[in-house]
Amino acid sequence: MARCPKLSGILLKRRLFYMAAIPRKPDDDVLRESLFEPSSFKLKQFSGKHKRGRPRVCWANEVFKHAVAVAGSQDSLGVSWQDTAAAQAAWQMAVQQHCESF
Repeated sequence: MARCPKLSGILLKRRLFYMAAIPRKPDDDVLRESLFEPSSFKLKQFSGKHKRGRPRVCWANEVFKHAVAVAGSQDSLGVSWQDTAAAQAAWQMAVQQHCESF
């Protein structure tokens, strides 16, 4: 019987690749502006009135947690997401290894 990758691992891998592509976009990009602080890899903190009860799950926060787990720390995440071919190849290898466990 052939071993097929789990769907959850495939989807996580795609989300991590997409999340890494967003900070490489120009600062005036709408998607980058909505998720990240200008000229940084730090997620934007949303402010405003919160409703009662459990906080809603935010896509960016959940994927960012997985990205930090892949990179090891938030500081090394910025290095992994740089716009160089070597950094992108290293990120892809790290994500591949991380997602095999899912």
